[in-house]
Amino acid sequence: MESNLIDILKYSFVHTFICIVLYETNVIFEYFKYSSILCNILKINDYIKYKELTKSEDLYIQYISSLYSNFFIKLISCPLCLGFWVNLIVSFTINDLSSFFVLYCLSVMFYGVYNLIWK
Repeated sequence: MESNLIDILKYSFVHTFICIVLYETNVIFEYFKYSSILCNILKINDYIKYKELTKSEDLYIQYISSLYSNFFIKLISCPLCLGFWVNLIVSFTINDLSSFFVLYCLSVMFYGVYNLIWK
């Protein structure tokens, strides 16, 4: 039981970290702007032009979600949606579907607490 609790906390913190990196930083843009292939696929050059023209402070994830309205973009641009699917996959991976609700609630709570503290 103790091992299961540690695993739940570990996965919740990993999901929280993913949310912080994805929604609070521009890490996708910063790391992939040096790859010409990924720049074209991820429309990073368009994002650079957009930032220059509008002087916008929008993060890359906000920019992409305003351009495209497909399921995948909606999924990655919403912390609650991404959290649902990531935690569901983790629950299936660790063969403990009953831990899904605890994982999801803790992940959302940790991310919320982070936002309260840092904003």
